[in-house]
Amino acid sequence: MFKNEKVQRLIEIATAERAEASDDPPGTVYDGIVGGVVVRGLMKKPWNEADLTRLIEKGEMQMVRNYRPPVTKHVIWNGLGRWFVARRPITCPECFVYVYEQSLDAAELAEQHADYLFKRGAYKDSTGRLADPGMITAGGAKARATGEGGYYQPGGGQISMGDRRGEDEG
Repeated sequence: MFKNEKVQRLIEIATAERAEASDDPPGTVYDGIVGGVVVRGLMKKPWNEADLTRLIEKGEMQMVRNYRPPVTKHVIWNGLGRWFVARRPITCPECFVYVYEQSLDAAELAEQHADYLFKRGAYKDSTGRLADPGMITAGGAKARATGEGGYYQPGGGQISMGDRRGEDEG
């Protein structure tokens, strides 16, 4: 009977529903049956709204009230989602605001890195150097092809047209 395809599907659905409906903490591992064979660790309990509500009620997660996001984005935290609409206040758990702000920070770093790579001066620090702390400069390990006389430097990559000594050193 366990080898019947419909019975196997029923067991899979029941296992998934049991995982989602239980009061076990998210990440609890459940066994399941595949092809009439018990498989250990077949499924983990996913996060659901009830789990998040329990965290808030216990005081382990705070609510952020009237947060006004500058950019519209869909934010997902552990499989749960919220829409942040630009300039419209939202009240939601702090985990979503944290992920949203990390996304904005990552986008800003990506812009800085692109400006550094293409030698645009939009992101300069107080000394006038292009500010990209994650990038190795010409004065460092010479991981890029900076070349003093316009020649290829091993381990560097492509030489840009305006590449000459000291150009990106301020």
